[in-house]
Amino acid sequence: MAASSPRPGLDGTRRDVIQTASAAVAGLLASAVLPAGALAAAKAEPNRRVFTTDGGVKFIVLKEGTGPVARDGDFCVVEFTGFLPDGAVFDASNAPGRKPIAFQLGKRQVIKGWEEVLRLMNAGAEVQMVVPANMAFGDKGICIDNGDCLVKPGMDVRYDLQLKRVAPTP
Repeated sequence: MAASSPRPGLDGTRRDVIQTASAAVAGLLASAVLPAGALAAAKAEPNRRVFTTDGGVKFIVLKEGTGPVARDGDFCVVEFTGFLPDGAVFDASNAPGRKPIAFQLGKRQVIKGWEEVLRLMNAGAEVQMVVPANMAFGDKGICIDNGDCLVKPGMDVRYDLQLKRVAPTP
């Protein structure tokens, strides 16, 4: 009986090599595109994939949903937390006095990045996403007249997003 290799992926089967290489590439990709919280989640589960939408939103699925897929015109109920690049929370539906938000998908009631990812989600799903500025708050950011900005112009943001419910349009 052959001794097992102490270095899986280096001395093992072709499958071991491919799995080790895939995990390394996924780790590098995750560290390049996702902030610390998402990186920790991706490293904790090396088989977790980083997806990219046509608009450049990068996301990982934290939990698969089992309900209906959200489509344009459907009413969606979403819980979320928004983070700046430094990890500071800038908005959250679970903050005191707040509740999940409800909106009609495809009616430009939320940022473009949310709409792109929500169209790929089932009710009950949870994702962590990095939204590029052009799919979030763009060149204007979220600023007030005196120049103070909650989200600076051109800033990418991260969201933890849970699609709680999907209700088709009557």
